[in-house]
Amino acid sequence: MNIMRDPHLPFELRIRVAQMAAPFVQPKPRSVRCIDQGASGEQIDSASLFNMDPALAKRLRDDDVRLHELYQKEVNPKEYH
Repeated sequence: MNIMRDPHLPFELRIRVAQMAAPFVQPKPRSVRCIDQGASGEQIDSASLFNMDPALAKRLRDDDVRLHELYQKEVNPKEYH
């Protein structure tokens, strides 16, 4: 937690540490099968509440991989000539 909060450390390192610590400090999400729509009695499948374009998901994944590569170049410059 101290690394994550230290403003003198690189932002990328702080974010990476926060991502690794999150499962230990954040509660696990509860499984939700459906959500009651209220008085109408309709139920909505929670899986239909979140849709992502596969092309966008691929771009986000590729960006994350590239960010990791750039971070590794900064942290380990001797390994990347």
